Formats: sequence, C-alpha cells, structure tokens
Amino acid sequence: MTIEQPFRDGSVFRVSYVYTHGYNLDQNYQYNNAPSNYVWETTTGTLPPTGTFASVATRPYDNKTWGGNVMSLKTGWSNDSALQLNYQRPFRKGFAYQIFYVYSRGVPRGCNTFPR
Repeated sequence: MTIEQPFRDGSVFRVSYVYTHGYNLDQNYQYNNAPSNYVWETTTGTLPPTGTFASVATRPYDNKTWGGNVMSLKTGWSNDSALQLNYQRPFRKGFAYQIFYVYSRGVPRGCNTFPR
C-alpha cells in the first residue's frame, strides 16, 4: 500500500507499507536430542546416568536404529512488515536527488541458516 503526495516543484513524497509472507521454508527438527543435566534432574528428580552409554540412556530413541538426530522439513515460515519513506526530486536546475528510509521488522520461524 502506497500513499503519494506530489508537490508544485515536481517533487514527490511517498509512504509505503509492504507486508511479505514466506512459507514452505526449511526447518530443522531435532527429534533425538538428549536433555541437559538440569532438565534431566528437574523432570526425573534423579542424577543423570553416567558411564559408557550415558548419552544413549537419556535420549528418546536409540542412535543405532534411528540414525542421526536432525530431520529437515518444509514447515518453516516468515513474515515481514516494512515501512518505506521516500522523497524524490526530479532533475531541475542541474540537480536531482532521492532520500529514502526503510524500517523492516522480520519474524522468521524455521528458516535454516545454511544451504542444502
């Protein structure tokens, strides 16, 4: 949405609101992570297991059967709201310029930071 106000000297002031929604973005789902010691102690009321297979004992699934613990799904989304201010003066008397400002507020959910 854009509101534009022209002036007598030919210059123009514009205010624009731009909304963008992205979907079907990559999102990592870590389904077999072990909880931290603090989380383990507060949820079970016991000390975390120790020994050779301690890291396997706290995980929900067996590493050998279930493999790695990261699955990439296309469930991510993002929203962005931007406000654009623009003042433009056309070429007159050997001088022209444009001044603009963009304020953007993005909200991503998912969106991996590395390429596939």
